Amino acid sequence: MIQQYSLEVQQQFGSNVFTIGYVGNIGQHLPESINNVNQALPYNPFAPIGSATNPVGGARPLSKLLPNVGGISYINSGGISNYNALQTSFQRRFTKGLAFDANYTWGKALSDITGFSQQGSNQGWSNANPFNIRATEYAVAELDIQNRFALGLNYELQYGKQFTGAKKIAFGGWSFNTITVWQSGKPFTIINSGTGIDNPDGNGFNNRAVPQNSAGNDRPNLIGDPRGSRAILHFFNTAAFVPQALGTVGTAPRNVLFGPTFRHVDLSLFKTFTITERVGLQFRAECYNISNTPNFYLNNGQPGDSLGKAGFGTISQADPNYTARQYQFALKVLF
Repeated sequence: MIQQYSLEVQQQFGSNVFTIGYVGNIGQHLPESINNVNQALPYNPFAPIGSATNPVGGARPLSKLLPNVGGISYINSGGISNYNALQTSFQRRFTKGLAFDANYTWGKALSDITGFSQQGSNQGWSNANPFNIRATEYAVAELDIQNRFALGLNYELQYGKQFTGAKKIAFGGWSFNTITVWQSGKPFTIINSGTGIDNPDGNGFNNRAVPQNSAGNDRPNLIGDPRGSRAILHFFNTAAFVPQALGTVGTAPRNVLFGPTFRHVDLSLFKTFTITERVGLQFRAECYNISNTPNFYLNNGQPGDSLGKAGFGTISQADPNYTARQYQFALKVLF
């Protein structure tokens, strides 16, 4: 169940309209796809059975009733989410050759569930303690884009409209267009790998909360500010993450960091020739990602976000929305 609400205020002055508003929603009873509800509670397999850190020796909850059953996936409807954002826009209707639509959003999305997006997997979600999802998994949602600016602009050159003959052919009919997008990075999660510095006891546990009979990787401890230089080869502070003690839930939340920003600028130049009163010919030169700016991101489950892996802290993947610079030329008949 999703409840949505918003409040906007608009002000028009001349051909321009400025809008500022608040937008939000609350999600309740959202689906939770839990990897394994038949895994033990967090425990230390090297502690004496019956002790506080190893009360049942890692036995599965259904081991007495169904001793031959291993992992059991489960879909629950107890998930929650919320989104709150400030949205602004500045629009100009086509006047004196100029029209544009500029938009900026500052928002934040939180949830205790994962989605089915490319960023939704490999967050260690529900693997540490599937019986206490709200306490262990409520954090930044994987699709949280905290800042986004988008601009669409069209300008038709006014110079040359009064010309005739050769001067009109040379100087009239020019127009310029751009679509520009800038947004902050996508969030990602740090997980345990059971290798390198994440293997202090030599047993290779990639889930230190539930070392045996678990559903997959969990998350380590966060002991400092994880933000770093944001350089591709050392994007965040890797020293801020350490393996937690066996049998404990790591303190690093889901989506604890945000990847590189995304930037993209498209430009086009049009020249319109008048053939007759009702027929025209338009030449179009278009360039996508004119600056050829590379855009990177760190997908969950890669060596760059896996504590102990050789590439921990590095980014090597191109953003799925990244397109290298492309040119396109066309002629269009107008009638």
